[in-house]
Amino acid sequence: AIAVAASVQATRPATMRQTFGFARVEVLAALGVQRFVSIGTAGGLQLGQAPGDVVLLTGAIRDEGSSYHYVAADVEVVPDAGLTDLLQRALVGAGLAVTSGLAWTTDVAFRETAEEIAGYRRQGVLAVEMEASALFAVAGVRQVPIASAVVVDCVFGDPIAAPTMDTATAFGKLRRLFLLCVEMLAT
Repeated sequence: AIAVAASVQATRPATMRQTFGFARVEVLAALGVQRFVSIGTAGGLQLGQAPGDVVLLTGAIRDEGSSYHYVAADVEVVPDAGLTDLLQRALVGAGLAVTSGLAWTTDVAFRETAEEIAGYRRQGVLAVEMEASALFAVAGVRQVPIASAVVVDCVFGDPIAAPTMDTATAFGKLRRLFLLCVEMLAT
């Protein structure tokens, strides 16, 4: 993931590169960073998605270990509503097509099973990625706003099989998203 964090003065965004990680939110929040935007790539779970699609995350299904060190298992992890709304308005204002919904966060790359994909697909989950649930948990505990958007870089298809990837398209869109987030946080 790439992260964009508004500085203490909220006039100059700071940026970080892979991996963003919940530990960096901890450190930066302690240093006074006031808000965070996390962006990155993700696998698309729904039929009709294509590499380059932008998904604005409204929450995350917790299938990783870190978030459980911050909040109880029955606690939903979600981004900040106000910052998420601001990000959505910026995306739409820039002419980017965006869908909003849940991500499935797992901390093990390329271990998704066809059964898991089918189950989350039936639930309407839009993407699979590796950080959102922990980031949302830490930001909630530290009381700092966070929003997150991902760019689909691969889609699992139907029947569910190895994903079809197009990283050139995804990274081109991710660069555009990054610049948009820097601009959004600078204002």
